[in-house]
Amino acid sequence: MYRKQETVIFSLCILLACQMIFPLLAPPQEQQLPRALVSLLIYVLCLCLPTLFLAFKCKVYKDKNVYPEKPFACAVFCIGAIYFANAFSIFFSHIFQRMGLDVPSGISTYTEMPAIIVSFVNFVVLPPILEELLVRKYIISHLLPYSKTQAVIFSTLVFGFFHMNLLQIPFALVCGFIFGYFTVKTSSIKFSVTMHFLNNLTAFILTYHPLTDYQILSPLVVSAVLIATAVSAGVLCKNGYFREKMQLPDCSTLSLVYFAVCLFVGCLTAR
Repeated sequence: MYRKQETVIFSLCILLACQMIFPLLAPPQEQQLPRALVSLLIYVLCLCLPTLFLAFKCKVYKDKNVYPEKPFACAVFCIGAIYFANAFSIFFSHIFQRMGLDVPSGISTYTEMPAIIVSFVNFVVLPPILEELLVRKYIISHLLPYSKTQAVIFSTLVFGFFHMNLLQIPFALVCGFIFGYFTVKTSSIKFSVTMHFLNNLTAFILTYHPLTDYQILSPLVVSAVLIATAVSAGVLCKNGYFREKMQLPDCSTLSLVYFAVCLFVGCLTAR
């Protein structure tokens, strides 16, 4: 199992090096369209080509247990969990601001329409497909034959720390766990791709049309989301979606070093 982990981490280390070096070549912020195009090119070179090469060589491991299809309940539960993870991100952002830290949101904002379109493709269209192929298909397919727990937890950690942003890491860990868990349960990445797309689309829209904290965290909204999430969780629990016994993951030394480097880089981005 360690050999499989280290194969995955070695691939990610190459992507991490590209993520750290290539952005230095990006044009200044004033040149919006060239900067957006270079960012898209960097993303394609760093993630698109390696992911397609790795993911399509994997055979998807099919779980022997068959669970009833409950797409609506799964979607409601996932959206609710993402909402509360976002709420915690807002809370942490206020803490960071009080500490004098300025943590980037991860989405570059532009005023020119061509640059906005390129940014939309780079943030909303490509990541839900490529990151799910890399994290959910490639990693889970490698580790699932050994242990469901290992596959879900390890893919969660990779997805969370891959973002290298103090504000995004906790949020990405929550989303990564949910996406990975439902990928194992359904033996498909279709659900995680859809939820990932909806999440990024919402974040992109809110970047240009932000809501106030009160609008997002108003008691009425919190209560409605809490009730909907609880009801959907009950439906899924009744149908066997939460009957897995999760165990502590067993990570190799190289994996722990990779997570530590990602966290360190995330701390450096906070100024």
